[in-house]
Amino acid sequence: MTKRTSALRDSVSVYLVAAAALWSVLLLAVGSVLLVAENGVGVVVILSVPLVLVGLFALVNVVRCARGKRGPGPIAWAIVALSGIFALLGILTIGTFVAPVPVLLAIASGRLQERQEDS
Repeated sequence: MTKRTSALRDSVSVYLVAAAALWSVLLLAVGSVLLVAENGVGVVVILSVPLVLVGLFALVNVVRCARGKRGPGPIAWAIVALSGIFALLGILTIGTFVAPVPVLLAIASGRLQERQEDS
């Protein structure tokens, strides 16, 4: 694989993680406005879980890359699994709105995994 293809795969993964973060921020902002009046301030904690998981995912991958390792690693995949479980547990309430986060993180992890296998 050429360096250009590898760099393109990396940039797409970064964009996917950024999209997951943006989606989480929008969910937090809009959900806070709509749900706090009815459910109280505690709903902000629940709405912030996807954003925290995206941040952890990004941090784990940055640290892993800084140490010279390639691919997402088991901790990043565990974070993807946790975000999926969170979406499934909340499926009757906010799960459908949270669902794009684990999907985007899983695709980003898959693309990073391909990079690891190609090198």
